[in-house]
Amino acid sequence: IRRYVPRPVLQQIDADGDIFIREHRKCTTLFIRILGVPHSTAQDLPGLHKSVRCVQKHMYSYDGATLCRFNVDDKGCCMFAVFGLPPFEHHAHPIRGVMAAMDLIENLHTDGNSSTGVRYAIGITYGHVFAGTVGGAQRAEYTLHGSAVNMAARLMVKSQEGIFCDEQVYVHTRDSISYSDSISITVKGSLEPLNVYRPLA
Repeated sequence: IRRYVPRPVLQQIDADGDIFIREHRKCTTLFIRILGVPHSTAQDLPGLHKSVRCVQKHMYSYDGATLCRFNVDDKGCCMFAVFGLPPFEHHAHPIRGVMAAMDLIENLHTDGNSSTGVRYAIGITYGHVFAGTVGGAQRAEYTLHGSAVNMAARLMVKSQEGIFCDEQVYVHTRDSISYSDSISITVKGSLEPLNVYRPLA
């Protein structure tokens, strides 16, 4: 059962047996929408599984990734990934997050997904979050909450396809990664327009 438990929770269990974690920390948050994959019937599961495995491969190729969730909801098929959680804490995790997202998109052809019409829309943010276990002794979930998490989901939706990074990601990675000029957008929950950036291959 350990393979189904998030690594931050495993670390806590191995340390003192307590499943409940409550902390505030700075993380790089990615929301990834898988586009072009049917997901309404059981026959669609093999194709969806292949796309999810591709996301896992490219996220985990950069040390520090934690895949927290896979959802099918009104936004479609979405995955929630985080860089900067224990036990893999790196000072350069914003760079790792952007590079993992770029690799995912750039390897569509080698992953064998391009011919099936699979595409990705990704929102990436960097900021303070609450990371911890919510629920009770019988059923609990490790998750993240905070404005940076909400904004990553909104940037994913706004990007439509490709990658949108927020200002903080841009500031912390611009010396290592090239970006487009800033793009001004409006999103739910923000009164002022936001500057976002697309990383360039």
